[in-house]
Amino acid sequence: MLAKWTGPYGGVPPFDRVKVQDFKPALEEAMSQSLQEIGKISANPESPTFENTVAAVERSGQLLTRVMPIYLTWGQSMRGPEFQGIEKDMALKLSSYADAIFQNGNLFKRIEAVYNSPEKTALTAEQ
Repeated sequence: MLAKWTGPYGGVPPFDRVKVQDFKPALEEAMSQSLQEIGKISANPESPTFENTVAAVERSGQLLTRVMPIYLTWGQSMRGPEFQGIEKDMALKLSSYADAIFQNGNLFKRIEAVYNSPEKTALTAEQ
């Protein structure tokens, strides 16, 4: 699950190679990497800019972005008792992961600084 997807359309999830017992370690590794990336962004000593803060957050968590569609699809279509146990274990961890990002005071201060900076007027509508 942690490998890059291959195939048409930018790659497809490897559903044929997924084993239920792989979900927990894959999700834990992906969340850990994402939190490390967010930690680097929030601790960046440079002045906050759109690129080194907001865009950096958008680029973070790519591993989790690959794992979650497999996890969510499996939960909707192949949800047996073994998966339900993992789902129960992972619910709190996924919630804690989200809290660690949304409640990261340093990250919020950086985003707020970008929002309140003169740079904001030069950003595109998408940015």
